[in-house]
Amino acid sequence: MPPRKLEKKRYLLVDASGFSGDAVKLVDEAINNFIGELGASKARVVVKSANPLIVKCARGTENEVIAALALKKSFDGKPVALRTVKVSGTLKALTK
Repeated sequence: MPPRKLEKKRYLLVDASGFSGDAVKLVDEAINNFIGELGASKARVVVKSANPLIVKCARGTENEVIAALALKKSFDGKPVALRTVKVSGTLKALTK
């Protein structure tokens, strides 16, 4: 029996200035608007933490996720700016 194949992932530390609310809904909306449902399923995006905003995605899709978050300009009628501060392969290295 072959060994289990682990999917590699990346963690993004995101600065969400001007935002207070549902982080999962914000990230989901940004991803679906920019890369669509098929791209979102390939990226396997998960919000790990809301404060600070930490987003997990599949390795190789981090550039699309970063672009999707950067292009999000408003949420619930309020301006929002999402800027990726750091990208890492582990949560421990991300929070150093």
